[in-house]
Amino acid sequence: MCVEGSSFEGRLSPSPENMADVRKACAVHLEQMCHCARCRADAVGLIGEENNAEIVRMLDDASKVSPTDERPYVAVASRDGLFVNQHLGEASELWIYRMTAGGTLELVTERPTPVPGAGDERWKALAACFSDCFALLCSGCGEAPVRVLNKEGLSVIVMEGLVEEGAGFLIRTGKVPEICRKPAGVCGMGKGCGGTGAGCQ
Repeated sequence: MCVEGSSFEGRLSPSPENMADVRKACAVHLEQMCHCARCRADAVGLIGEENNAEIVRMLDDASKVSPTDERPYVAVASRDGLFVNQHLGEASELWIYRMTAGGTLELVTERPTPVPGAGDERWKALAACFSDCFALLCSGCGEAPVRVLNKEGLSVIVMEGLVEEGAGFLIRTGKVPEICRKPAGVCGMGKGCGGTGAGCQ
């Protein structure tokens, strides 16, 4: 079955037998990879098996974000400093937190954000202003800021809850509690966003 309007429209799809013959002929010159429904490439040879504890641990470790010497802080979009309760596009400032040697969350400073309207340049400027932060917590965020900030090394985490629940837990464990998390980059007019749609510009 070919996609209508594509270059192969009107041509029959190769049969599984034809594909097997082609793959066999190609295998003489290039090792063939088997495909699967789960990941389209059985690179680790585990199709049909449950992930073992080591793979689960590795996946969990890979999903963590942690402070570094160069990026020890967490930026938070908050209206009051108590809750993560502001959309990134509407935040005129971000609150900067760190973990003290005694293990308590401490407000370092508040910093202004670049003014709306510059598109991706706004988010590049924000990344530069907050280059000492390893993560940014907000209650909502559009796709463009997530894309640009992640590329610049600033992990955007969309959540709702207390700053301590988010920033404190993140610094201590590398994660935000799942119960607090929301999907990132799905904000927008008509998709549950309470904003004007101009803030993420």
